[in-house]
Amino acid sequence: ELPELNDELAKDLGEYDSLEDLKAKLKEEMAAARERSNADAVRKAATAKLVEESDFEVPEVLVEERVKERLDGLARRFKAQGIDPSHANIDWGKVREEMLQDATNEVKARLLFDEIARVENLEIGDEEIKNEIQAIADSLQQPVEKVGQFFSKPEQRLGLRDDLLRRKALQIVVTSATVNG
Repeated sequence: ELPELNDELAKDLGEYDSLEDLKAKLKEEMAAARERSNADAVRKAATAKLVEESDFEVPEVLVEERVKERLDGLARRFKAQGIDPSHANIDWGKVREEMLQDATNEVKARLLFDEIARVENLEIGDEEIKNEIQAIADSLQQPVEKVGQFFSKPEQRLGLRDDLLRRKALQIVVTSATVNG
């Protein structure tokens, strides 16, 4: 039996004062999710167009490294589900081949964003790193100290800084594409 939709139900579901309050907050959350989805689509389209329009050879060693990272990630996901990747009925050569183009595009995009960041003299300040660590902690529902400890390792902090620089470079591309049509 379904519960009756009323103020009592709204209060039972969390920090809502009334059914109208619940409805309003759900509308806000849905609008925010739609906006995030639209922004993600714009970023993906801008990145794809940038990669497509850029004609240069991507170093094979970087592509191979990215394919290996993707395969390792897939194997970890299998293990997390209790599946031994070495005994799974998977044609790893075929999986690797299917990953090759995406890995090439990812590396190309990374190189392009790195160059945009260099040309535009983009920098990441300590406050931006601190804010990103807080955002990661919030999204993982982990204490900020624990996440901060992970990013205190030089290679992890550098990776975070590089990711933030690439996001800034991507934002320049998106803004330019939006302004220029």
